[in-house]
Amino acid sequence: MAQIDLTIKIQTNDRGKGLAAAQDVVANSVLIKVPNPYILLSDKASLSKICSWCMLPMCSFAPHLQPRCVTALKRCSACKIPQYCSSACQRADWKSIHAKECAHLKLLPDIPPTPVRAVMQVLLKILPGSTWETRCANLEGHEADRKKRFNSGSGESWGDFLLQARAATAFSGMEASRIELATSVLSRISCNSFHATLPDATPVGLAFDPEIALVNHSCAPNAHVIFEGRSMILQSLIPIQKGQELFISYVDVQQECNSRRQDLWRTYFFWCRCPKCTKEAGIETWAKAC
Repeated sequence: MAQIDLTIKIQTNDRGKGLAAAQDVVANSVLIKVPNPYILLSDKASLSKICSWCMLPMCSFAPHLQPRCVTALKRCSACKIPQYCSSACQRADWKSIHAKECAHLKLLPDIPPTPVRAVMQVLLKILPGSTWETRCANLEGHEADRKKRFNSGSGESWGDFLLQARAATAFSGMEASRIELATSVLSRISCNSFHATLPDATPVGLAFDPEIALVNHSCAPNAHVIFEGRSMILQSLIPIQKGQELFISYVDVQQECNSRRQDLWRTYFFWCRCPKCTKEAGIETWAKAC
């Protein structure tokens, strides 16, 4: 849950749910701070470089971040996958999720892909006979759009997507009947997760939290998501007035308009019509006509 929340939930006509500022804020204000996101895990390439709980990097990996770095990491002695900078971090992760996943990870011949492990963690968080939290399940997953696209041959096959869901189900020791839930979880993580980053913006993992996931996209954002260790933070980029909708960019805004739109369409299933894209698309059309 959020430690700081200066936002209100809104419903828009064309973008669905979103967030707006609950009060006037200046640039670089913390709008939401989530000290322990619903899912936060290191990607495979970073497991030996950062603490799997506090997310602080090894000094040998990021010497420019000293003193916000650690000198040594110790693996989980059972599954050999997560690594920690201290016993306190290992205990915290054990209490949070690793006690549930460790025995399952120990049985696997290799480290699962990051999205698969994320789905495993969600499945293991859900008690038998219960459902996924409403605040997570209500996020957009675009299952119908995903099936339609995959079946048309314009993307990876639906079978490949289901394979990841089946892997997460089997790897977490769940019955096959949970595959539908795993598919729903994977769809929502695919559309609503963030790259967990170091303070210098180096990507090191995957983060998913239903509160910050409500922020809509614009190629001219007024906010962005940053990380301070384990904390996930929505921060203003410019002064924002009370009631003004908050926007972050889901893609690299330095790309050309068409490249941004294609990236958004492939991953998030929408064609961007933000003011920046509308203006630049008009310029591109005019330029091609000349």
